[in-house]
This record gives sequence, C-alpha cells and structure tokens, in this order.
Amino acid sequence: MRYLVLLLVLFSLPVMAADKNAAERVIDSGVLRCGYATSPPVLVKDANTGKLSGSDYEIVEAIGKKLNVKVEWTEEVGWGNFIEGLRANRYDMMCGSLWPDDARIKFLSLTRPVYYDQMLAYARMEDKRFDGNIEKINDPKIKIAVIDGDASATFARQRFPKAEILSLPQTSVVADMFLSVTTKKADVIFMDPVRVAIYEKQNSGKIHRVSGVEPVNVIGTSYGVKAGEFHLRDMVDRALGELINNGTVERLLAETSKDLKAPKKDF
Repeated sequence: MRYLVLLLVLFSLPVMAADKNAAERVIDSGVLRCGYATSPPVLVKDANTGKLSGSDYEIVEAIGKKLNVKVEWTEEVGWGNFIEGLRANRYDMMCGSLWPDDARIKFLSLTRPVYYDQMLAYARMEDKRFDGNIEKINDPKIKIAVIDGDASATFARQRFPKAEILSLPQTSVVADMFLSVTTKKADVIFMDPVRVAIYEKQNSGKIHRVSGVEPVNVIGTSYGVKAGEFHLRDMVDRALGELINNGTVERLLAETSKDLKAPKKDF
C-alpha cells in the first residue's frame, strides 16, 4: 500500500523544468536567455564595461519587449560551437545573426531573415591573382581560411572543392580570419563588407576585395533556436515581422551600416 501511495505522489508531481520546451521556459520565467558571439558592428561588446551594442542587440531587445519578456545575454560563444549550448539548454536562442548553411540547418530552427548580407572574396593587398576570375581560387595550391563549423567552411568546400581549406578553431573570431591572410597562412577569405570596413579602420592597406567579380553569395541572416523548438521560433518570428513592417529593423540597420539591407515589408 505504501508503494502505491508513493507512486501516486511521484506521478502527480509537476513536470520538472528540464522537461519543458524552450517556449515554456521563456513564458514561465519571463526571460529569453541569449547566446551570442560578438561581430562588429552588428554586435559589439565594450572591453571595459561588458556593455553590448549594435543592431543585433537593439533588435533582440525590441523582440523581448514585443514578447513582454526580459532578454538576458547569458553566454558569449563562438560561431563554431554555439549549437552545443542550444542543445544543452544553456540558452534559448542564438541572438547573434547567423549565416544559414547546410551543416547548421540540421541542428537549428531559424527565424525569417533579419537582414541581407553579401559574401565577398578578399586577399592580401598585393595579391591580384584572383581579380577578374574568381575561379582561380578553385586550385589545390590556394588556401581558404575558414572557422571550423561556421557557414564560411561549408560554403568554401562546396563552391571551391579543389582549394585547400585552412580550418581555424571553433572558438576563433573574425579577426583571426583576416590575420591568417595577412600572415600568408591563407590566400583568401570570404567576408561581408560590413566587417571588413571595421577591420580596415585599424588595418588600412593590408587586404583588398577581389575586383572584377560578382559577390560569391548573398545571404539572409537569421536568429536560431534548437531544432524542433518551433513554438519559440514562431514567437520570435512574429515579433520580428512586426519590427520589419513598422520600420524598426530598417532604422536600426541604417544606424549600423549602409551595407546591411533590411527585408522587404509584408505589404
């Protein structure tokens, strides 16, 4: 009899928080926990104060207000390893805008695009080998620097399969990709002009955009939640859609960089 009573008590206990999905955790706690990776100028962290700024920061904070939840910037992560934190439920959303790719989409549910970005080829200032003919990169003698696990890695391998890939650790940052080219460890990287402009302010004359060629890709960046967390994804998506339609996203992007293009409004 005692065992029967114990079983009834156990089965009547509330479901533990660990069994909740991400949307339930956010709704019950009133907090949206963010993983993030700094990526100036869209997400900047002050080295002295730790204060965050940039269009990603402002847009996610605005999403939080739409959802009536507090945004908590919980953990700084790398572009190559942030999925691990999502899968371990250490945070609810990757709040740094992502380049989607085939490798990531297996583990993520992505929002609608936050903005559109160009991917361009960059080489050392004196290296003009690829000007006018981007296909010269597709050569076993050419090294492309990528961050392991990042969208740049998947793209480079698919678009230029003959080239050698220099894989930087998952914890690497964008500055490490530039350094690999300027120190001649690699010949070329694929990067958006926004981040290049930030780099060139302090490193003028070290790299140049491969000229006479089209952008190698145009990408819609998104925020991401763990694969299958469709309820939270839809909550964020609806709030983001409102911010696009009322002009908030366009205004915040314009304050950040002229090279960031807002999605078209739904009407």
